[in-house]
Amino acid sequence: MNNIEELREHCEEMMATSPLRYAYIPASSIITLIERIEKAEAELSAANERLTKPVVLPAATYVRIGYGSTSKRTLYLDEVITVIKAAGFTVEGECRC
Repeated sequence: MNNIEELREHCEEMMATSPLRYAYIPASSIITLIERIEKAEAELSAANERLTKPVVLPAATYVRIGYGSTSKRTLYLDEVITVIKAAGFTVEGECRC
């Protein structure tokens, strides 16, 4: 019994049917749940650590578009996606460059 919902239901059943004040929960179930909690806390801590560091985007490139003398500042999507992924984050969708 290492599913949290199953354990909760088991505890409720034991408390409803037992004349005793305390319900019996196997130590192996508690240990398994503690391990899952520790793993989840470690994953959350790692995610929070990634969030403390800003993603540094690539430098903008100035591109002349058309025949005018005006340049436009441009970030290339594939380069932006690369630095976001390198920082440990996921990017939804595909680059259709």
